[in-house]
Amino acid sequence: DYYGSLPGKYSGKLYSLAYGSDNLELATFLILWGISFIILIVLYVLKPHLRNYFRLLALPSKGKYVCVVRPLHEVKVIEENTNWLQHYINVFTGWLQVSLSRDKEYTTCPIEKTSEGRIYFTYQCTRYVFDEQTQQYAPYEFDLGTSHRRLIQQADGLSGAEVAYRLELVGPNFIEVKVPSIPAAFAREFVS
Repeated sequence: DYYGSLPGKYSGKLYSLAYGSDNLELATFLILWGISFIILIVLYVLKPHLRNYFRLLALPSKGKYVCVVRPLHEVKVIEENTNWLQHYINVFTGWLQVSLSRDKEYTTCPIEKTSEGRIYFTYQCTRYVFDEQTQQYAPYEFDLGTSHRRLIQQADGLSGAEVAYRLELVGPNFIEVKVPSIPAAFAREFVS
């Protein structure tokens, strides 16, 4: 790389990062490019773990975030008749997915509080509420009854207290859809 002449004491002398050696300049470029490429590959492989790596484990009732790990399964509709080479390729890619943690989906969800002080997090449009007795998060389920008669008893509707209680534990009947801005959508197209 040529940066022109140096100011001051060395004024008028040409300056190069490689001291005028083309071989040193090429070797430096290739080594730095290789190191940068390796760093990017390592970051890509560790991407699922990096977001939560520096967070401390905490009790479910005391944490600020929950990391949800969901296994990804491949659904095969029709069993393929594969030869031995394809079989070994499938086994190798399956091993590679497991070793690089690509067989799971990692989602970090912030913990929030209801108006009554109950803590919960939302994952895939479902609210998981912290249960004090089991010390675990679970989706709230309400009993509609096991018989038709019990269901008909609720035909007049719920009381105001029951509506407020269910609204707190289940949340509003609304699915939030985040629409990115146009520049963010374009950037996501080129990055993914």
